[in-house]
Amino acid sequence: MKKNTVCTIFLFCILTTFGCKNKKFFFHHPNTTQGYILENKIISAVKIGMQKDAVFSLIGDPVLKDVSNKNVFFYVFQKKINSSKKSVLMLEFNSSQILVRKKIIS
Repeated sequence: MKKNTVCTIFLFCILTTFGCKNKKFFFHHPNTTQGYILENKIISAVKIGMQKDAVFSLIGDPVLKDVSNKNVFFYVFQKKINSSKKSVLMLEFNSSQILVRKKIIS
């Protein structure tokens, strides 16, 4: 009984310690500077003429989709923490799934 209790406490300590470190990684919210650098890297990586699958594999799935146009997708970058001000990257693909326009909306 005592051995099981010690093992349980030890396992709990390990999971708690590593769980906290992983949470910092997975739930990290960038500050203004980090968000700005990330935004610039993504915008410069996306090129007109890229296929939709290539764009999504490069920068991930979009945050929002335009319900009226299935070829328009939005990515939101937070510029200030705890603020409603955001900049949005809008990507528009043509019927062949090729990127034809990218635009920043603040």
